[in-house]
Amino acid sequence: MLFAALLMGAFALLGAATGRAQDTTPLVATTGPNVLGQGRIQWNSQFEYMHWAWKGMLGSKSGHNLGTATGLRFGIGNRAELTLDLAGSYSTTNDLFGLTPAVGAKLQLFDGRGWLPQTAFFTHISAPSSQDAYSREWRPSYVQPEIGLQFRNRVGGRFLIDYSLGYMWNLYSSSNSIDPVNQLQYSLAGRWLATDCLMLGLGISNRNIFHETAADMELHYQASPSLQLSLSASVQAGASDYGLDATDEIHALAGISWMLK
Repeated sequence: MLFAALLMGAFALLGAATGRAQDTTPLVATTGPNVLGQGRIQWNSQFEYMHWAWKGMLGSKSGHNLGTATGLRFGIGNRAELTLDLAGSYSTTNDLFGLTPAVGAKLQLFDGRGWLPQTAFFTHISAPSSQDAYSREWRPSYVQPEIGLQFRNRVGGRFLIDYSLGYMWNLYSSSNSIDPVNQLQYSLAGRWLATDCLMLGLGISNRNIFHETAADMELHYQASPSLQLSLSASVQAGASDYGLDATDEIHALAGISWMLK
């Protein structure tokens, strides 16, 4: 935690001392590896739903997960931002509630030139806890730090290729049998800026509740200069990332982002 605080402080100092050219389209300027401009504050909230089913040699099981999250982004200088987030979840499978506060930072490293991608480094630390139907006490899990890189290539004036790669420690809490490779977090998406107010995307990612590879479809809409709305859905079917068991999942997410300042 001390290391994270020092790193975020370094981001703030570096961001305050440097400048960069700003994107003018909000759907581009506030997504991917871009950071908020100096002094800007954005409030983000989302609601998500996942249905999942598992079938293996020992039987089958299915369930539903509900989630919500809210947080703030703070622009520090012109190359860095800090984030504060709080997420909650509920699983019908074992009547389990989850609560996860997190703090993070992002630093834009390179603006991009030609085929060299726009690049940003990010880090965040989350501290999940849970409560089930059998206990009134909240049980903390292991602190989960993550570091990673975000990239963006531009193809013409309307097409974007966004991708990211991160690594999260303690993703599976106390399970020591999971291969460390499975703690990699990744995403790849092609996005089309149909108009200055509408962006459509298609890609793959394992950044979902169960951290399994799924196809993603998304829509982002700039309702006003300060208000963004987003919808996304993903599907996954076939073999589980963890072995021979068969799984299928349907994931949907609705988000809202409001530029407060």
